[in-house]
Amino acid sequence: MKIRLLFPTILILFMSVKTEAQIWFGDGDKYVYSWGNFGEGGYMELTVSGDSVIGGQNYKVVERYLKSACLDIITGEVIVCFDGDYGKRFAYQQGDSIFYYSPYSEFPRLQYDFSLVEGDTFKMVIEETLTTLLFVVDSVGSVDIMNATRKVQYFTTYTDCYSPGDFTLIGKTKVIEGFGIVDQEINNTSNNIGYLFPEEMYYHLGPCVQDGEGWSVRCFSNSEGSWELVEDCYEFYEIVNSTLEKNKLLEITVSPNPASDKINIDYPTELKLNKMAVYSIDGTNFPARLINDRTLDISNLNHGIYIIKFQFESGETVRRFVKN
Repeated sequence: MKIRLLFPTILILFMSVKTEAQIWFGDGDKYVYSWGNFGEGGYMELTVSGDSVIGGQNYKVVERYLKSACLDIITGEVIVCFDGDYGKRFAYQQGDSIFYYSPYSEFPRLQYDFSLVEGDTFKMVIEETLTTLLFVVDSVGSVDIMNATRKVQYFTTYTDCYSPGDFTLIGKTKVIEGFGIVDQEINNTSNNIGYLFPEEMYYHLGPCVQDGEGWSVRCFSNSEGSWELVEDCYEFYEIVNSTLEKNKLLEITVSPNPASDKINIDYPTELKLNKMAVYSIDGTNFPARLINDRTLDISNLNHGIYIIKFQFESGETVRRFVKN
């Protein structure tokens, strides 16, 4: 049995079976995670986008993109909470070992070590909280994913988070080579938490909380665009994107309002406009005289209240304006 004390790095070490190491971080590789945080829900995409040199070491750049929705407590509507870049991370592979660097890291840390075998025990010391995690490798194995045999490790984890030196059982964790953590079982309950790069400490344990990318790995694609469904990736994408795109309709504005000769229409570039129509409040349809795709000529309309009906690929919505 090997016993390792890992300090001062913050890391997670894993497994080994005698198979050829799989290449992580190919350019264009993408990992998709469901994501949730304090009432928000959506997904996180991690995409390997190129190379960078930090401290003389070559790294792969991993870009993170987050799209999430939440409930507006004032209107009760579901709105887009975040849609954009979520910061870069950096990693490199050395044989069976994966090293990781983030803006919060003073040094790169060993994230995964697939040379550990069943029965190995190691400790991880979290400098920020002076917390120690104790890992016991229960078993190792392999799984065939995307025409490749990938190593798998299962281990039991303990922490002294609440009482230094007194270890308490956390639960079980499953790790797959090339995917990272794909499942955790805490207090005998599987919560499908998954991370490629856990941030500092990934267990949800009150004062020990430090999250990573997201929840379960929904899907993974390589640089050739070949998808492996870890869960029902496409259905998940469709539900999340449909919800978020529909709520992009809430961001449509018309100005000035009231107006006398023209109205400017502002809507997210992600929306594709198919049709626009203008109606009086009694339902009479007036031809939409467009100066361009975002400017409406209303100079021919009589004074009054009108409704613009927008038809986008993701749904329909209306806006009122006053012609003065």
